[in-house]
Amino acid sequence: MIKAYKNEDTNYLLIVEEIKRANVAAVFGDIFQLLDRDSNGKSEYEITTSKELQEFLKKELEGVELSENIKNKLDDDFSKIFLPSNFYIWATMNSADQGVMPMDTAFRRRWEFTYLGINDASDANKEEFENYRFKINSDETVNWDQFRRKLNEKLSLINIPEDKLIRPYFISKSILEGDDLNKLTETIKNKVLMYLYEDAAKAYRPDLFTEGKFSTYSSVCKNFDENTLSLFKGNLDVETEKIYKDDNIQDDLKE
Repeated sequence: MIKAYKNEDTNYLLIVEEIKRANVAAVFGDIFQLLDRDSNGKSEYEITTSKELQEFLKKELEGVELSENIKNKLDDDFSKIFLPSNFYIWATMNSADQGVMPMDTAFRRRWEFTYLGINDASDANKEEFENYRFKINSDETVNWDQFRRKLNEKLSLINIPEDKLIRPYFISKSILEGDDLNKLTETIKNKVLMYLYEDAAKAYRPDLFTEGKFSTYSSVCKNFDENTLSLFKGNLDVETEKIYKDDNIQDDLKE
């Protein structure tokens, strides 16, 4: 915010991830009152600064050439603060997640909300997600996004709530973009299967997994390695692609 005061012609953005993971009233404190913005985007009201904050503002801003608009709002002794129109706050939250802190109506109404669907990220980056493939057995691969969508369809059919579904970047982008097919496959096995088995579908294992293949977590992993799609009840209808091996390389390896 100090930078926003100093550079009124430059926009600044503060990003708060998973805002409901904390008690927002405690985190924002008196700043809560500044979230009401006027038609120009600046706070409708100012709040009085603490002695410590006042000293900090003096240290950072005294002698700096500020616009008249900023100076008038802060007062000469920096006893007030406000959110300038070039200072934005964006936050993310999973509105369906029940295991987090509640957010009261007074706080909510001070924000504009944009809903991001579970497939929005991959829909907006189709070319990127076309390249992410992993092995379902020793001879075939499938596309990660297609697999994830089909898996989500099955999860929805057995009444798994939306906040438990698999999102496009459930596997980190750095892993998805890597050149190591085996590493991506192992990551999906270790991360997705553990999540399904121990969390999302823990109470629905017979509805999700093929009978006889889910008695233990180790058996789930074993069946994933042998044939990923058949691990799931009724199979997953995902287009597969053959892994073509270079015969010359295989011959060299044998030698």
